[in-house]
Parts: sequence; structure tokens; C-alpha cells
Amino acid sequence: HIIQKPIDALKGSLVPAALFLASNSLYYIALSNLSAPVFQVTYQCKLVATAVTSAILLNRRYSLQQWICITVLSLGVAIAVIGEENAQKGKTGTAKDANVNNRVGVTAVALACLFSALAGVYFEKVLKENAGILRSGPGQYEPQHQ
Repeated sequence: HIIQKPIDALKGSLVPAALFLASNSLYYIALSNLSAPVFQVTYQCKLVATAVTSAILLNRRYSLQQWICITVLSLGVAIAVIGEENAQKGKTGTAKDANVNNRVGVTAVALACLFSALAGVYFEKVLKENAGILRSGPGQYEPQHQ
């Protein structure tokens, strides 16, 4: 398949690789602008981004209970970020410097989570689209029929 359709093979590997590269670079920016606990909490947005992108790109269906859990997770992240922002305002006395770094960090994490989710879901979509080409056997992808 790689020799017969090299563009498809590149499209299936270059797009996720570029998205993961951008995602990992953004994580470094986020870590330099956020405290470790806030970074760890905001990193949980990756679960939300993956759920939303898989629902859009793969037409995956989630139950009401799963969407409620995703919403609660999002609210928890928002509360942690707002709490950190308020704590920085109290420490420095000026909100301007604290918000710039916090906003840069949170924006970097959000974009990194989105890129990472897109890469994973896109790669899964490519695998599912090419499932007819791949043969199941030892060490090979075996598509699951739902």
C-alpha cells in the first residue's frame, strides 16, 4: 500500500506527526507560563477535546452520562484556572503581569490539547478508512466492527 499510494501513506502519517509536534512544542510554552498544578489540571482538557473531535470526525456517539462527565471535567478545569488567576492577583498586586502569563499558558495548553486530540482522532479515522486494505494477522491492525 505504501508503494502503490505514497501520498495516502504520507497523509496518514505526516498530518498526525505535524500535529503532535505542534502539540508538544505548545506544552513547553504552557509549562513555562503556568504552575505545575494548574498545568496538570488544564491538561485534562485533552479528554474533552478528544471526545468532541471524535464525535465530529468519527460520528462517535456518547451517552448523556458521558457528556455530563465531560462537562463537569470542563467546569473543574475552569474553576482551577480562575482560582490560580485570583491567587496570582493577590500575590503580585497587579493583575496585568499575572494574567498575561496565565493567559498565554492556558491558551497554549488549550491549543496543545486540541492538536493532540485532532492528531489521534485523525489517525484513527485513517486506520478505519484503510481497514479494508489491511489484513488481520499477527502484529497487524484488526478493525473492530461496531
